[in-house]
Amino acid sequence: MFCFSCQLFMKEEKYESKVAWRTVGVDNWKKGTEKIKEHKKTEAHMVSMVRWSNFKQRPLEEAFRRADMEGQARREEERQRNREIMRRLIDITLYLARQNGAFRGQNESNTSLNKGNFLELVQLLSNYDSIKMHLDHINKIHSKQKTAHVSLLSNRTQNDIISAFATYVRGESLKEMDESKTFSILLDETTDVSHVEQVVLCCSFCPSNGNQGEIFTVLEENGLKVEDIRGQGYDGAANMSGGYSGPAVHEFKATTRKLYMCTAMPTVSTSSWWRVPNQSLHTFLARSPKRHAAFVKLQQTIVCELKRLSDTRWAGREDALRSLKKVLSAVVKLLQNMADSDPPDSAAGDARRLLRSIDFEFILCMEITTPIFNETAIASAALQRKNLDLSASYTIVEGVIERVKAMRTDEEFKKGKPRAAGIEVPEEIPGQARRRKVPQKYNFGSKSATEDYQAQDLEEHYRGKVFFSFLDRLSHELHRRFKGKNDTPYWVNPIRSSLPYCLTSLEGVN
Repeated sequence: MFCFSCQLFMKEEKYESKVAWRTVGVDNWKKGTEKIKEHKKTEAHMVSMVRWSNFKQRPLEEAFRRADMEGQARREEERQRNREIMRRLIDITLYLARQNGAFRGQNESNTSLNKGNFLELVQLLSNYDSIKMHLDHINKIHSKQKTAHVSLLSNRTQNDIISAFATYVRGESLKEMDESKTFSILLDETTDVSHVEQVVLCCSFCPSNGNQGEIFTVLEENGLKVEDIRGQGYDGAANMSGGYSGPAVHEFKATTRKLYMCTAMPTVSTSSWWRVPNQSLHTFLARSPKRHAAFVKLQQTIVCELKRLSDTRWAGREDALRSLKKVLSAVVKLLQNMADSDPPDSAAGDARRLLRSIDFEFILCMEITTPIFNETAIASAALQRKNLDLSASYTIVEGVIERVKAMRTDEEFKKGKPRAAGIEVPEEIPGQARRRKVPQKYNFGSKSATEDYQAQDLEEHYRGKVFFSFLDRLSHELHRRFKGKNDTPYWVNPIRSSLPYCLTSLEGVN
């Protein structure tokens, strides 16, 4: 049994607990008459009957109009409440995006103690804000029904907010680029934690107050014209800046009025002689807290840590080399202790392998290349200044090239050799192995005199095959990457030399 008037006209919160005659129903038919008499005397039933009587006395049109007004007022109140909630959710999203924080947690259920940064921040704000009413309302609905309900807290809502931000930022940037008319592009790619290549296209322009197909597609999707490009930049990888099939070549064919600049300085800070042992040493010591503690103890007063070789910040490898030089004696002592430990250490085999890699050749290469890395690191830092103009950047590059050429002397090589000989290494200096001579009838390649030259002693071998070879390759890469694409330095210098005269003329006009 149900009560018609109570079902339609009893809407107050204080009567919500009176559910027998409104929603559940009364099924005690044996005492049905007594239940009806008791219900007729209750306050809730009498209030609902009065409202029913008043409703019947009003015209039907007025009743519907009043119901529509009440419904519209409720909808407007709910709309304003949802706007306030969305405003807070947007602020939380902006905060996490600026701080580069993760949004979701591993377990976002109601029983989880850590639901992720987004939901935890929502819960934190609910302690001091009206958003608590929204959370209470959601929890109340979830406790009553298992069907889906719009909560504005799902991962889809978070993605929609982030996408809205991206659309707005992209639109504003494209508007400014359209006003500036000309622009330059910088393309780079990297692999994320899921081993998927991510391509980033950055557009640089002056505002008024991996794949060439992907570049053109992105430009076309955003309404940008390829013929308006005045500059482009890529990393030093062959698939990006290659001279035959890279994006730089394809875009030069599309438009010729632009300047090409690859990310060249990262490529001049690499060296295969010390790169692998340094990275292996860092991994070996950082993998075990016990080994790291022993290493710190052996350092004594040396306040320096081994640094990992960065995969993207190539200039940071100069810091790694400098750190390795400073703590090398402590590293060698630690590896020797682990290799000779009794009982044998579980990592004794790795320690012996790393100890064998720290030989005289490694020490010599580290000593003779350190000054070169210092020069390129200074140039790399100077080329990344925000206020650097184009002419000054080419002046820096010219200085680096000249400095590298000046270092290709016997005196520079002899400076590094005594330092390397003064460092204790666990093994004797290896002799030079006799080179196997290939019979002329099997030698179909055209070798130069330098490649066919046989060094007379060990010093001559390291000077020619290591030190001079490294400097020649470095000089060649600098020329290829900075001068191999165009003759920019030849027209930049005249412009730079004429700037003081132009500025003086302008001051005279003023």
